[in-house]
Amino acid sequence: MEVTVQVAIRAYTFTNTVESVPKARRSVHKILRACKYDSDLIDTALLCTSELVTNAVMHATIAATFTVLCRLQVDMMTIGVVDRDPRLPRKLDICEDDGFGRGLLLVESLSDEWGIEARRHGKMVFVRLKVAAPRTPAELHEPETTPCFT
Repeated sequence: MEVTVQVAIRAYTFTNTVESVPKARRSVHKILRACKYDSDLIDTALLCTSELVTNAVMHATIAATFTVLCRLQVDMMTIGVVDRDPRLPRKLDICEDDGFGRGLLLVESLSDEWGIEARRHGKMVFVRLKVAAPRTPAELHEPETTPCFT
């Protein structure tokens, strides 16, 4: 029987504006850096965060806010963007010259898993990234900063 230990969860709520994209990236970066993940994994997580947040800002315009969730586990991290828009995102058929529409294709290529969870009021679009060097709960705490545990 496989048991996944959940070690930390963070939720960050932002206004549904373009200015929130870098704010969301900084929030996710802060927790991942504090938990001492390697820089390549952090870069991948931040790129996926940017794409998911940008989709929420551009397309989920029903509500004034959205929430970014970080669920950090010993061997996996999940980053999700929750919004109140019931419309589901979809991958587009794009041409080489198109200047948009690559976000979900990029997320799919970078993540170990991605998906959509329907919520009572809206949805969560998420990515899951495997952690190459599994962390122990003790490693996911840096005393000089805010603890990674909630």
